[in-house]
Amino acid sequence: MTRSRPPYVRRKRKTSMKSDYGVLIDKLRVGREIIVCGHINPDPDCIGAMLALDRAFSGESRGWRLVMDDAVPSYLDYLQGVERFITPDDLDIKPHTVLLVDCSEPERCGKWLPPLIEQYQPELFCLDHHLSNDFSGDAMVLETDAAASGEIVAVLIQKAGIEIDTAIATQLYTAIVGDTGCFRYTNTTPRTLRISADLLDKHIDAEQIIIRLFENHSLKNMQMIRVAFDNMQVEADGQLCYMVIDYQSKLNAGAGGSDCDNIVSNTLTLSGVKIGLLFDEHPDLVKVSMRCRNGYRVDQLAQRFGGGGHLLASGCRVKGSLEQVKDQVLTAARQLL
Repeated sequence: MTRSRPPYVRRKRKTSMKSDYGVLIDKLRVGREIIVCGHINPDPDCIGAMLALDRAFSGESRGWRLVMDDAVPSYLDYLQGVERFITPDDLDIKPHTVLLVDCSEPERCGKWLPPLIEQYQPELFCLDHHLSNDFSGDAMVLETDAAASGEIVAVLIQKAGIEIDTAIATQLYTAIVGDTGCFRYTNTTPRTLRISADLLDKHIDAEQIIIRLFENHSLKNMQMIRVAFDNMQVEADGQLCYMVIDYQSKLNAGAGGSDCDNIVSNTLTLSGVKIGLLFDEHPDLVKVSMRCRNGYRVDQLAQRFGGGGHLLASGCRVKGSLEQVKDQVLTAARQLL
């Protein structure tokens, strides 16, 4: 299915406009009570980029609000400033300036944001690196060649002439490492590595970041990995691998939230697999995580179901039963192959 463009987003400019670093920097330098929003199911890049912007531009002292529909994953609680995040229910100011970070469409931040934008018509800004960016607003910084939004924030802070301290460096390094799979993914560029090397000079604890992001599994997460492997299927001559985590198994283990994160990557470790999927069942929908090898584009697959993301790593949330969603998504994945 295709998405219709929401009616609440103003159309002063088009997605093809150039990256307005100067415009965004000017707004961040003086803007008060800016609402900074991240996408649902936030990842290290989204969280790290938001926190780095907030600290670098003294957001707390000027009444900024960091708003997230979902809770910050517990494995990111080492980042300075995580207590700054609030839920939409706790939002206590009228939105006159909204900045979308690591996403481009207000509905990607949750159902709460589009009505606010429709009602108050705030200035709308965007900082993103996703190719599927479909932003229409006042100004944006879009760098699709950037490995992470954290990489863009590092450039933005540098252009603004702001000193990066250890806390900001930790936030940015977390963002970049998270979206590059510790520099293993093909989105890693020479600029990514140069920026990361500069961040390492700020005396960050890189080892603990790696442990937290990739090695510090909870028991419930390990149990969900077992469920996913027990329900693994391979088809299309070994090119398509998918895993399933059913809702009852999560209930039995008391698992939820981040306990099902980062499991989909296991599908690509099977030799010959080109596209990997994880179906994570919820009471009223199925969360589908997608990964693929070069030559395929799961961002296009995700967009067919109202989601988005990177060329090689995307996802979506689809209303319906597990069997219905599996059938729809697998059919589309076979066509992609």
